[in-house]
Amino acid sequence: MIRSLLLVVILMFHLAGYALAAPLTFAQEFLARVDSDLASGILSPEEALLIKFHHVFDPSQVPTRYQVEGFAPLKCVTPLVQEFEALRNRLSRESMQKIEEYLTVEPARSTYISLGGHFNLTYFTGGGDAVPALDVDPANGVPDFVEKVAGYLETSWEIEVVTHHFQAPPIGGGTYAVSFLAMQSYGYTTVVNSSQGTTRIVMHNTFLGFPPNNDPEGSVWGAAKVTAAHEFKHATQFATSRWSEGDWIEVDATWVEDVVFDGVNDYYNYLPGDSPIRHPESPLDNGGTGSYEDCVWQTWMSETWGVGFITDFWDWRGTHTSESVMDSYEAIVNSYGSTLAEGWAHFTAWNYGTGYRAVPGVGYSEAAQYPHGNFMAEITSYPFNYGGSVQHLAANTFRLLGFTGDFNGTLDVQFNGANTGEPMTVSFHIEKTDGTGAIEIMSLDGNNNGFYSCQIPLQDIAWAGLVVGNAAKTGLSSTYNLTVMQTEGLPVPGIELDVASVDVSLVVGQTTEEFIGVTNNGETGSVLNY
Repeated sequence: MIRSLLLVVILMFHLAGYALAAPLTFAQEFLARVDSDLASGILSPEEALLIKFHHVFDPSQVPTRYQVEGFAPLKCVTPLVQEFEALRNRLSRESMQKIEEYLTVEPARSTYISLGGHFNLTYFTGGGDAVPALDVDPANGVPDFVEKVAGYLETSWEIEVVTHHFQAPPIGGGTYAVSFLAMQSYGYTTVVNSSQGTTRIVMHNTFLGFPPNNDPEGSVWGAAKVTAAHEFKHATQFATSRWSEGDWIEVDATWVEDVVFDGVNDYYNYLPGDSPIRHPESPLDNGGTGSYEDCVWQTWMSETWGVGFITDFWDWRGTHTSESVMDSYEAIVNSYGSTLAEGWAHFTAWNYGTGYRAVPGVGYSEAAQYPHGNFMAEITSYPFNYGGSVQHLAANTFRLLGFTGDFNGTLDVQFNGANTGEPMTVSFHIEKTDGTGAIEIMSLDGNNNGFYSCQIPLQDIAWAGLVVGNAAKTGLSSTYNLTVMQTEGLPVPGIELDVASVDVSLVVGQTTEEFIGVTNNGETGSVLNY
């Protein structure tokens, strides 16, 4: 206790004289403030990490500047566990001991083996870490909460390991350890033995007060379901590649929630943040890595090529742990006969067509339930000229309106991008006047230049989204200039030849003259050149 108080006193002294900000209300705001102060040098990496652990396990130890009003659970503590392991040898003895204390689970008095035999759940029935005591379905001496969570874990094993062939965590002839704890997080996965690839899971002990979700049984059970799927995916990841992916493991673990428990949709809570849907202008790897809100990156992949694509990605990671994660994604995209640039054009177009801009059958299957994103400009008058720049793994979007339906012609774009050697993309997400739609991809040359006429006639377009992307995996922003035009279509001619009027027979050496009628039977005002 003395050491803990000493750490807080030292941290408070470090922050002395720094103006206190308004109280925080969300876990995302808490993380953003800590990370901002870390980046600006107000906090050291050790101080920032310790504050985050305090928030989860003992909020009373959090300095005032970072305290959050009420209960504000983090999505997953596993990234903090990763960071702790990476910094362990550089931490003070006091910080290391405190974090190890937080991660040391007190032996529980009760045990339950899941019906599938894969999981050993230990739990308390009294005290601050006790699980809900209700025991009626069935009344067998085991709390219903424990039995239901055990079932969610078995479902996760069945779908993730048996159905989709992700690597099972090594348990031999034993069971996988799961326990419960009162904390400000859904749960976490921590390492038991790195060389053997073994881990254990800790989940929240009640899931009361967590963000709402769409589970028909209620948000408590929905939170428990997605936590089981999410944390078990972390276990399969560690068994495969020892978490060599950094925070990209959160992209994958959040994605799998919707694969295992499709109706819960807890991940909707994260899409309004810095997701590629809500903020397409921000890089997918903003801050150097992906995170929870970027799970739609894998949703696009699995809905395009099937879940087997993600299985192939993790099989690849098992033997390419030193490769960058984006290089690994690109390797699998290439193996499926596509390119990262082509994929980026489609992915960014999918991200445009969400929320009120969703078109049935185009893009994400749940697009209508997603938020909508920012756009650079809303265009109603043509021609429209624009010059801008787009960051790597990001996109600029434009909303094209003002189509009357009586203009016979084409929607055209002249595009001139930066000749950097890195691919840029241009795509269209179109809704037609009949309520259907399509995605069209513009071809660019090696200098990122091109001209394109949309294949859907202008009179059939209700609105369109124009998306400019930068498919470079790293680097600076790429500049571009574009012109959007409505090009009037000329009346279409038709040709008719009066060949039936010509019936001539000639002998060798004989000549004659005959006349054939050529008629333009096309649209009014058309001109036939022949």
